[in-house]
Amino acid sequence: MLVAVGAGTAVAALLVSALRIRADEADPLENYYGNTLVCAAAQTGNDLCHLWLKRDGTFINFDRSGGHAGHYKVGPKRPDGKVPVCQYWDTPNMVVPKELDTPMQMPPSRPGEENYVLMCKTENYRTTCGRVDPARLSSDDRRIAGRSMGERFHAGMCYPLGPHAVGDIWFEADDPLPGQLGKDKVMLLPGHR
Repeated sequence: MLVAVGAGTAVAALLVSALRIRADEADPLENYYGNTLVCAAAQTGNDLCHLWLKRDGTFINFDRSGGHAGHYKVGPKRPDGKVPVCQYWDTPNMVVPKELDTPMQMPPSRPGEENYVLMCKTENYRTTCGRVDPARLSSDDRRIAGRSMGERFHAGMCYPLGPHAVGDIWFEADDPLPGQLGKDKVMLLPGHR
């Protein structure tokens, strides 16, 4: 009888341990599925995107040029609780009607950097973008820097998503292409909008 109780206790301990591990591995994007992540300019609040993440690893992103379908990959959880979500558009095409086309707002150039180009690179689930002097780039990097926005997303752009609840509104400064003031205003709204 003591053996049975001991074995039962061991099984119970294993089950509790397995449940604890399972809870720790909960999907960090759970609150995003079936809802809309809206990104907007920090100062003006101008709408930049509406993102619908799907549980199957696909997404639809709506921006001023229309809807874009693609797939995403989730990187390892970071110490700050965020997970990198790397979006890959199915097509590099981004057609913006002329009346809606405005240049992307980049931070002001420093003196001597007026002719610099935007370079975005992704390594280890982190995309960084910045201005670079095209004359100092290798031919491969010049091709990367010359990509259109659609081509950048087709090749993959990673954004950090934190543990947010539906209804949360926050400012995100950890963004490879921050909007105004070096950050974006982000909202997680219920349903698809």
